[in-house]
Formats: sequence, structure tokens, C-alpha cells
Amino acid sequence: MLLAAVAFMTVVGSATFLFVVTRPLERHAQVDGPSRSVVYITQYRSGPETKRLNFDDIASLEYRINANGTHEVNAISLTGERWAIHEATSQSLENEARDYERMMGKPLITIDDTRGIGKAAK
Repeated sequence: MLLAAVAFMTVVGSATFLFVVTRPLERHAQVDGPSRSVVYITQYRSGPETKRLNFDDIASLEYRINANGTHEVNAISLTGERWAIHEATSQSLENEARDYERMMGKPLITIDDTRGIGKAAK
């Protein structure tokens, strides 16, 4: 019985440690015009991890105004994945979304969820 309790505590402790170590501390996305890509930097306790999304792999951009008041600009990849580019809690990101649209040469879709689920703004 004591051995089972020690084994259980070891498993729980290891899972907690793994969760804390693999959880990102912060994330940043930088749109880089010269390299024609969006660079994602995620800082972990063990160090940074970098991913790159090339403009050629982006099908469209999405500017979303959420019902909870947050705003986000996302890149939609050719495979349909959504990659967050910019997020804000209360300020509009419409100007930033238009800048990304011009820089990347991709269509921008605006979705205003404050007027009902999934209604696209014109």
C-alpha cells in the first residue's frame, strides 16, 4: 500500500513538473516584410522556440471582433490552420489588419461576432 502511494505521488509530481516546464511563458508574432513571413517566437523555461509561416503559405487574413470585446488578426493557412498574428483586449486592430493585408497581398475577411455568431461585416 505504501509503495502504491509513493508511485502515485511520483506520477502526479512528474506530470505537474512536465506541465510547468512545457507551458509557454510568452508568445510573440512578428510580421517580417523583407523575409515575407510571420515569425512566431514562444518562450519556454527551457529557452525560445521559433516557427515561421511564409506569406506564400497564407490563403487569407481574418480580422475578428469577438463578443467579449477582444480583437484578433489571424492568418489562415492554405491547409485551413488559423495562426494568431495580433491580439488586443479592447482596442480595434482594423488598421493593423489593413496594413497586414497590404503587406502580404492577401484578402482580408472581417468577422464581427458582436452582432451575432458568425455574421461577417462588410
